[in-house]
Amino acid sequence: MSIPASRQSVVIPRPKDVAFSRFATDITSWWPMASHGPGQPQAETIVFEEEEGGRILERWKGGEEVIWGTVRRWEPSDRIEFLFHPGRDESEAQVVEVTFESVDGGTRVTLVDSGWDDPDAVVPEEEEDLKTGWEPVLGRYASME
Repeated sequence: MSIPASRQSVVIPRPKDVAFSRFATDITSWWPMASHGPGQPQAETIVFEEEEGGRILERWKGGEEVIWGTVRRWEPSDRIEFLFHPGRDESEAQVVEVTFESVDGGTRVTLVDSGWDDPDAVVPEEEEDLKTGWEPVLGRYASME
């Protein structure tokens, strides 16, 4: 038995290429590092290495880096998929897929968080966070000008 995938969606009033770039290459400007990262408060930036196999890193004051995940698919303006395990061992990674679709008024950004195949590895308090944890993060992303 596994925990069902979490699906969140927002519409960004920008073209797909801008929405993609803001999500991946400008993530430091909108990610809530103070509450959603292992390096708080020493975190300075988050970096997506822009290629399949690239790392997702949190860089701290003083130069230390913490690996958050690995890029599995990098399709600018259309899709990014990555293994995600900030502050956890890679063996505990979930799969996050983000797609970008042109719609009237901008771009629909849909995030699917899946891969929690071992429910015994998730404590009950975390299960609700897995279902709703992306809501405030994507809300912050959507509100960026």
